[in-house]
Amino acid sequence: MDLDFETFVEAYWKYYLTMEHRFLRTEEYVAFDEYNDKTYSIEYLSLLQIVCSEIDVAAKAIARHSNPVFSDNNAGIKKWGYEIQQKFPVLLTQKVLFRGSRILIPWGNWEITSAVNKNGQVYYKYAEGSESPIWWNAYNKVKHARTSKDDNLINFHKANQVNVMTSLAALFSLNRLTMRDLNESGYTDVEKSSIFVMHGWNDEIEENLYFDAEGRAFMHIKQPW
Repeated sequence: MDLDFETFVEAYWKYYLTMEHRFLRTEEYVAFDEYNDKTYSIEYLSLLQIVCSEIDVAAKAIARHSNPVFSDNNAGIKKWGYEIQQKFPVLLTQKVLFRGSRILIPWGNWEITSAVNKNGQVYYKYAEGSESPIWWNAYNKVKHARTSKDDNLINFHKANQVNVMTSLAALFSLNRLTMRDLNESGYTDVEKSSIFVMHGWNDEIEENLYFDAEGRAFMHIKQPW
């Protein structure tokens, strides 16, 4: 499936922004602070499921765009994960800044490799020492076994602030990598995230040239947070 920048913005980026705005509203009740990482709620439960479901949808679309023979049939996180990692190897180490200070690596320690079984069929597996993202595991736990216990913790409690924040950062980084691939400078002309920036990137920074009363030029740099 072919994607262009404008279509991606309309179909995926604008939807991402609605989830970000919804997450921002939760700050009225629970401050964004590491002390509140484990705070859980019904709203966080709803957001975690919506965000991770969108990650699954967006990742499959990106995989189809990157590899025309990719099929959605039985395409779980390992199958589409392999495709997007081939497309964006930096995804595994990409840092995302939350409000300019907190560093998140939402896709860290998540590497998928391919192998061939005895019947000659290709399958996908975690690389040695790799594992599924914590927030993705939390999503599956609250989706399929919400009242069960894992390490003496009820799975519902995993619908917490840090898992929502990190999953949202994961979707943000996936979208941003795709947008830059489709149009390197396109992000400068769309509504930007108000909480996340890609560490080491400079296209979130707004630069304006001004002149003082004596005609001397100076640059004003505005951060998005």
